[in-house]
Formats: sequence, C-alpha cells, structure tokens
Amino acid sequence: MNLQQWYSLAVEYETVAHENVGILTDPKQVEQYYKLIDMAIQTLIRLKSNGQWSLTLQQDLTITMRLVKLLLNETLNIDMAENYLSSFLERLQNHPLDLAIWNQQNLIQYWLIYEIPIRRHDRFHVRIAVRNYQDLIATLQDSNMDPYYQNFWISIFEYAATQLYIKLQKYKLAQLKLESLIRNDELKTTHPQWYIFIYINYLNLLLEQRLYLSDEILQTLTQDNLFSDCSVMGPTLYSWKLLLQLIIMINKDLNITPILNEFKQFFETYKEELSGNDELNLNVFNITLDDAVNMTMKISSFLSYKDIKLLLLFLQSVSYLVNCYDKNLQFSVKFLPKVESSLRQIIHDKTFNISCRSLLMKDENLQWYTDLLKYSKFYSIWEKLLLNGGSQLDGSLLQSIDNDDNCFLPLQMIKSVPLNPFYKDLIQVTRKQLNIPFIIKKEIENNTVDECLNDYNKIIISKSNSIEIKLISLLNSYILIVSKIDEKLNSKPTSERQTQIMKANEIWHQLDTVYGKDKKTLDVNNNAIWECTVVIIWIITHFEPFSWNPLPSNDEEKTYYMDKLKTYYINNKIVSKEDDTTDSKYILKRTLLLRILINYLGGKLFETDLDILCQISLKCFKFAKQDKHLINIRYIIGLWHLMNCTVAMKPKEVAYTTAKLEQLVQQMVTSSI
Repeated sequence: MNLQQWYSLAVEYETVAHENVGILTDPKQVEQYYKLIDMAIQTLIRLKSNGQWSLTLQQDLTITMRLVKLLLNETLNIDMAENYLSSFLERLQNHPLDLAIWNQQNLIQYWLIYEIPIRRHDRFHVRIAVRNYQDLIATLQDSNMDPYYQNFWISIFEYAATQLYIKLQKYKLAQLKLESLIRNDELKTTHPQWYIFIYINYLNLLLEQRLYLSDEILQTLTQDNLFSDCSVMGPTLYSWKLLLQLIIMINKDLNITPILNEFKQFFETYKEELSGNDELNLNVFNITLDDAVNMTMKISSFLSYKDIKLLLLFLQSVSYLVNCYDKNLQFSVKFLPKVESSLRQIIHDKTFNISCRSLLMKDENLQWYTDLLKYSKFYSIWEKLLLNGGSQLDGSLLQSIDNDDNCFLPLQMIKSVPLNPFYKDLIQVTRKQLNIPFIIKKEIENNTVDECLNDYNKIIISKSNSIEIKLISLLNSYILIVSKIDEKLNSKPTSERQTQIMKANEIWHQLDTVYGKDKKTLDVNNNAIWECTVVIIWIITHFEPFSWNPLPSNDEEKTYYMDKLKTYYINNKIVSKEDDTTDSKYILKRTLLLRILINYLGGKLFETDLDILCQISLKCFKFAKQDKHLINIRYIIGLWHLMNCTVAMKPKEVAYTTAKLEQLVQQMVTSSI
C-alpha cells in the first residue's frame, strides 16, 4: 500500500467510527468505536514515523493536524499531541521561509499557545501560554511579511489571549484586549467576518460579567451596516447576534416583539441553512487563509434552527416570568413546561445525536441540552415562589415525588441546577424570608429574620458569587434590618434602634458602592426595574407615613431619590392626562407590583388633582387583586383609596371600599397573616 492508501485507510477508520456515534447505546458499541479511533491514530502514527515515505510539508501538515485533532478530541493524550505539533514546527523553522511556511508556523503556534493549554484545564499551563503569547506578538510585529496576513495573525493571537485571560478569570484584561481589537478599523475593513466574530464575543463577555452596555455598543448592533447584512455575517453569526440582542432587551425590560419579528423574517430566508444535517458547522466559526491553513473556533451556543427555536421559547419564558400571576401574560407558565418537555424528549431520544461527528460532540450536545433543562428548572423555582409563596414551597410542593422525571420538586431541582452554588443558597434564603409573617409577633419570627440576615451575609462576603446575587442579597438584607427597626418600635431601647440604623446605613453604603446611583459599570445601570426598585425602597424607608421610624438622610439624597421617584411616577401613571409626556426608558412594562407601588408613592407625594388621585387609588386597588400574595399591600392601598374617596365625598365608593376591606381583613385573619 502506498502513502495515499494508508492515509485513506486512517480516514476510513475515523469516518466509520463517527458515522455510527449517534447510535451508540451499549458499552460493547462504545468499545468498538474506540477501537476504530485507535486504529485511525495508529495508522497516522505509522505514516509519521515510517521512514519509507518522505513526506512533503503539505502531506506532513495534513497528517499531523488530523492526528492531533484525534488525540485531543478522542483521547486524553495531550502530551503526545503537543509533541507532534512541536516536532512539525521545528521542521517548518528549518525550512526556507516564505508566506506559506510562515502561515503554517503561525497555525501550529496557535495550537501550541491556545488549543493545547486550554484543554489541559490547569492554570499553570495557561499562565505559561500567556507569556509565550506575549513573546510571539513581539515577533509577529517585527516580521516583514504581507501586512494583510501580519495584522490578521496578530488579531488571531490577541483573541486567543482573551480566552486565556478568561480561563484565568482575569476578565478585565480580556475585556480590554477585546476592546482594543474592536477599535481596529483595518481589521474591520480587511476581515469583516472575523471582526464581527470578535465583536460578538466581546458583547458576550459583557453580558456574562453583567457589565454596562454603552449606547455606542447597542447602536453598532442596530445601525452599523456590517452587522445588518446577513450575507456578510453568515446565518450562524447573525442568529448569535440576534440572540444576544434579545437578552439585552430582556435585561433592559424593553419590548421584545420587534426582535422576535426579526427572527421570524430571518427564518423565512435561512431556515433551510440552519436545518441542515451538518450541525457541527453551525456551532463553530471557520477561518480559511489558504489551501493549507484553516481553523475553527467554537461558538458559545448551539445555533441550529431547532436549537434557536428552543432558546427563543426559553428566553420568552424568562422575559415574562415576573408577570406569571397575570392571567393575560402567563407566558412563563405556558412556555417553561414546553421547554422542559422538549428538552427531556431530546435528551432521551437515542437518535437525536445521529448527526454527531464524534463521541465528544455527542457528550457536548447532551451537556448543552441538560444544562438548558436545569436552567429551565431553576426559573421554574422562581415562578413557584411568585405564584405560591414560600409557605406553599415548603408544603405541598415539597412532598416526595421521588424519581418522576416529568414532575420535579424544588429541593431536587435546586441540587441539580448547574449554576454558581450561591444561586441555590439565594433560593433557599428567599423562601425562608417569604415565610416571615407580615407583622412579626413572636421571638421565633425574630430568630428567622436573624437567620435570613446571616444567610444573606454569607452570600455577600463571598468572593465567588456573581454581582446580581450580591445586589439582591444586599437589598433583601436592608429590607429585613429596616423591618427590625420598625417592629415594636416603642419597646426598643434607643441604643438598640441606633445599632440597627447603623447596620441599615452600612448595608445601603455597600449597595451604593457596588451599584452606585450614577455609575455606568454594571448592566443593572441600564435596568429600569432595578433602579425603580432601589428608589422605592429608599423612599419607603426614609419618609413618613411609609415608615414608622424614617431613617436619617441629607438634603442631597432626598432630592436625588425624590426626583427619580417623580420621573418614574410621571412615566408610569395608570391614569394620565392628555398633556403628560413620557420617556420610554423609564416605562415599566412587565412589573405589576412596582407599578402599584410607584403610583401609590407618587400619588401620595406628588398628585394634587383629587379626582385623578381617586382613579389611581381605585386602579391600584383592583390591580393588586391579580396576585393573591399582594393581599397585605392591597389592604394598604384599599385604606388609601378609602381616605381619598372620603375626602372627595364619594359615599358609594366609600361603602364599596369599606366592604372590600372587611373581606380582606377576614381573609388575612383566616390565613393567619
């Protein structure tokens, strides 16, 4: 057999193994799969080591790269792969240098500096790779090769460095490096698709790290012609861009209908391309310089048509989760079970991996779908907290359902969620907080408050938790401390109240340090829901009659938060006048509780028209009925409406409201609230 025949045999072994990977169902078949892979590897090793063939550089490159990919993707023998790469690089360095050889050298360097260290999964080798990258960049900058290729390779290694920094959890360095790349106008002109790939990865990093998204970034996505032309971007990058845009809109509480319509139009043109059998190419970005040099870089999500549709359903569920109790907007209640059902069906369907090219790809597919299922379960927990409250979670939903995969109970779900462990801790302490009665009357209830504060503090002081977990924990801690200040106010010694006030101020200072009133560092600085929540809580805790013991504050703070409250009130009045003007960035779209509270606070502090005030309080009173867990707030709103109607001399409305309040009191007594 000649060289070509031996190489064809190695390819055949690999191809037969990969063609059958989707139907592997028992250990015997897996053993046969690995036997074929081993035969392919041994055949390629024979071609490399047998002296009877004098391999050309092109032949050696082809054989080496196929062998290295098999070793990395199918075995744990990373050292052998590294040795073959180093050996071939040495051969290239001993060859007269031209552009083709130089490109091949850089390809091998890319694998040695990035692919090999990343797959070792240890910080030591990644740190060495970072140092090697810095030396290589200096060498590339001093080379006399064609600037077109020179700039391209520098950008390749700069991008690889960002992934190494991320592996080392040096996210700020990765961010700065990506920002340097996206400012490279020459790269944008000469390699537009590669530039788009870098830009989308930059956006992905900002979202992952919950960093602030500037208007410039958002305008680039929507107004730059380069990002609007799917023929330039290709359907894979374009669909990835649309998904990230959707996530941004959800984070900012914006109307997602336009982006969903854009997806619909996109699918009309590119559905077939996204539905092909070659799913592997939908999850990677391909780079080809010449016949000898081609590279693939993984994309962070699966982007076939069916996967995108599944993600869209999931993201819509998350988007509408905060209004799951609204019968007209119960999309999370409808969609989350569909997402979970579809994912279970895919995971348990033995033929869903039929298009996989390797056992590694099959495992990655399974992991992706499993993770998405667990994220869906995670959001289902929050949905149950909103719909049923903490007591219901501790009651009927915690009854044993054992191993029923189609019905799950929250504690089982919490253990299986593939998230930072503090997400699970947050769920547990939030459930405990929800069980605290509206009015704290017993020592055991005070102990529960202290337990919650201790649990939140563990989350806050940990360096491993994410920023949103810390923010939520700080805000909930502040609420609990203030409740202790107000509870049994007259019976508390002055020194104890003063201690609690100092604790509350300290927590708020931490919150302000992380979030900040006017900072532009986190994505929550873009989020009207978060800002409005913070404003409401500050107002309630610093002004009468909302608090029995208003916390001290200076004039500057009062002016700032009152102005913010007024802005949100004007933009979210449920009864508006013809001459009222609004700003879309302050409009709350899917937050019933916040809108009720904004209108309650704004009505009491700013509204002077008694007729409008009565209309607002009546609507708030009716809106609060939508969620049974707002019964306490509805009672307070009802008292407010009763006062407004009494002042406005509306006897029928006074009688109606009085009767409704008596019913509410009976419900509260019956349920021991």
